[in-house]
Amino acid sequence: MITGARNSIDVPAPPVAPGGFLAGATVLNVTDGDHSLMGVQYESVACFMPVSDVIGDWCVPPVGTLDCAAGTWTVVNGKTFNGVQQLYEGDPFALYQGVECTMQSMEDNEDQAKQVFDYSERAGIDQRLSAFLAADPDIVDVGTGTPAEVLGKLEANVMATYGGVPLIAIPVELIPMFCQDHLIAPNMDGTFSTCQGSVVVGVVDPSAPGVLYAMGRLILVRGPLNTFNAPPQMIPCPDGSFINSPARALAERIYVPVVECVPYKATVSVP
Repeated sequence: MITGARNSIDVPAPPVAPGGFLAGATVLNVTDGDHSLMGVQYESVACFMPVSDVIGDWCVPPVGTLDCAAGTWTVVNGKTFNGVQQLYEGDPFALYQGVECTMQSMEDNEDQAKQVFDYSERAGIDQRLSAFLAADPDIVDVGTGTPAEVLGKLEANVMATYGGVPLIAIPVELIPMFCQDHLIAPNMDGTFSTCQGSVVVGVVDPSAPGVLYAMGRLILVRGPLNTFNAPPQMIPCPDGSFINSPARALAERIYVPVVECVPYKATVSVP
């Protein structure tokens, strides 16, 4: 038997696995040059004030007191009116992948950079948004507990002030535990669902094991994947020698995340 005479073959690339924040977010893809990639803002009424009961005698009109000097109008048993529209803002961040190779064309280098980026995009977004949530000064820590306890606390807090479907981020290493306890069930799009209908995503975040995040809707403005390349170069040195710089290609994308409502976090106490 002759060994070592290997033939080079073409093998189809594996599909990119869905999941993470990218699967659970409302992704708004924009074109190159869109000003949204410099930061966004919008208004939403999905986060609400606690609903009020109608009190007093329904058959008796409320009695009002006018004080022109103070500029007030006070009504006994009157109704409460809140400024419901809230302004949400987001700032950009960027992710990239770079490759270098001396044995293939510039076009092949760019294609390879795109493929590497596609495979690593989910993990990059997970880690960046997890750090973003951890640093949020408004985040509310609801404590530590078992998987069922922390999931219940997170859903209860989000649902108390958010009328949409909550989004909950669970570290990927804890997903089997939550599935084993029948707390979540997988969907076909890389997400999971809780018994109460919240959307759950498994996030790749080695920096914060055991930490869960819950929030309202996550908006993710996503720019186009831009690629750049540079040919191989011989860089001269003062002593007359040269440094060989191989061909390089870069794939880069800009994102703008926006989280609706106050985010919450909890920590699973793993036995």
